[in-house]
Amino acid sequence: MTGTKTHFLTAIAAARHMVPKRSGVILTLSSSAAGLSGRDRRYHLTGGFSTACAAIEALSRSLAGELGPQGIRVVCLRPDAIPET
Repeated sequence: MTGTKTHFLTAIAAARHMVPKRSGVILTLSSSAAGLSGRDRRYHLTGGFSTACAAIEALSRSLAGELGPQGIRVVCLRPDAIPET
């Protein structure tokens, strides 16, 4: 839960500076653990990490909806989704 709370508090602090400027980007970090199905969780024991990642992705969507009209983009990055060159 610490990671989710940290993402929330940091995003809110950053947004307070971005809203008056009507510009900015908030980047959050997640992992593929957020999308593991029940079957996959049996083989990849992630504990609460997958739940925290899912919460961060939901937070990112919520922030994007609230801050988008203010000119602020919110991007959630899953590092495993970046192709290696």
